Amino acid sequence: MNLQPMQLGYVVDNIDAAIRYWTKVIGAGPFFVFEAGEWSKLYHKGKPTDVKMRLSIGQWNNLQIELIEQLNDAPSPYLDFRAQNLRGLHHIGVLVDDLDADVAEFTKRGKPPVYHGATPQGFRFAYLVDDEHPGAMIELIERGPASNALVALVADAAKNWDGSNPVRTV
Repeated sequence: MNLQPMQLGYVVDNIDAAIRYWTKVIGAGPFFVFEAGEWSKLYHKGKPTDVKMRLSIGQWNNLQIELIEQLNDAPSPYLDFRAQNLRGLHHIGVLVDDLDADVAEFTKRGKPPVYHGATPQGFRFAYLVDDEHPGAMIELIERGPASNALVALVADAAKNWDGSNPVRTV
């Protein structure tokens, strides 16, 4: 298994302020905002959960930047992170070809997923448990039509981006 980081995921208090920081100060972007995404399955520590959140994804050179603002108090690793009075870098995302096989391999290594889910479009992901290294989970993101399209959309928008229209809705 060769994991290549492609995304940095941040838990933020205010996604609009975070986007302003990343675009104005760092020069990343543009950012695509997803309002309270729809999930077909979402589990935290083995139990179904109904997390409502705003997500925003932009590009910073070769890295995708994901900003997450949870809108409700449903159990999640984001809420767990915030309960420790933490904000900022939450996870590092990597693309994988076979999510089930990689989750099984990490589970054998004592690192089962603490959070996993899917969208109705088939975008699947899993966050690995972080007991030995809090604050920097690994998110496995399965390659497939939905995830490939999102990665391409964000990367293509960043090519030759001139700083205009920094926020885009999906």
